[in-house]
Amino acid sequence: MRWVSHKPVTAGFVYAVTGDLSATIFATAGCIVPDALEHPFGPLIKHRGLTHLWPLYAVPSVIFYLGSTYFGYFELFYISMFFVGALLHLFEDGLSKSGVSLWPFKGRFAANLYKTFTFSEAVTAAGIFAACVVFCWSAGYLQRAYIEGETERLMVMAQIVFQKVLR
Repeated sequence: MRWVSHKPVTAGFVYAVTGDLSATIFATAGCIVPDALEHPFGPLIKHRGLTHLWPLYAVPSVIFYLGSTYFGYFELFYISMFFVGALLHLFEDGLSKSGVSLWPFKGRFAANLYKTFTFSEAVTAAGIFAACVVFCWSAGYLQRAYIEGETERLMVMAQIVFQKVLR
């Protein structure tokens, strides 16, 4: 899946699951990491190779999530969501014909729903995003008052983080 597809699919899914605008922003930022890490190394790293190994993102995601739960720092939760975004990238690539490695296990996960750079990718991404929008609508996450509350909460959290950084 290309970045243009990863971003809305990840954003839609995370917002549908969490109803949290901040978590959605962090996960969406993280969803491009597996491919972005490949670019500086060009032909040295095979596409969907080393940077697409799920433990690279699952381990820090769990550590940061548990840290947020244990220590009560909301910032750690959002860092974990960044890594969740990278994990979703891998899952989304796994929906393709070529799939992704299941390392350290044998084999690949390839659902064969689409082929990258084809109309089938656009249809798959649009279908997942549309399903997420329908869910968000039915859950009330797209109502004006809810979005205003999420935006206000995002601004308050940003202010708290900046105050901590500037101390």
